[in-house]
Amino acid sequence: MTSYKIFYENIQIGVLQINEKGQHKYLPDKKGTEKVMDNISIFHDLLIESDWRDPIPFFENRIRDAKKFSKEDYISNQTDPFKFVKDKN
Repeated sequence: MTSYKIFYENIQIGVLQINEKGQHKYLPDKKGTEKVMDNISIFHDLLIESDWRDPIPFFENRIRDAKKFSKEDYISNQTDPFKFVKDKN
């Protein structure tokens, strides 16, 4: 299983888990999401906990793009305040 810590700017807002089947499970960090709610509220998938499901497009697109450049351990973009940091455990 692969796991990413999800940040908005420097505030952790959740954890994304990806299983061997490619399914996603997202666990929001309540304290983090409350701090940045005004900025992320349009991204509904970042606010709710999910069970295993089909890939979440918000995450899937960014991870797929990063893999093209072998940059999937630390995913960030100058124009995007979101960062994904792969958990090494």
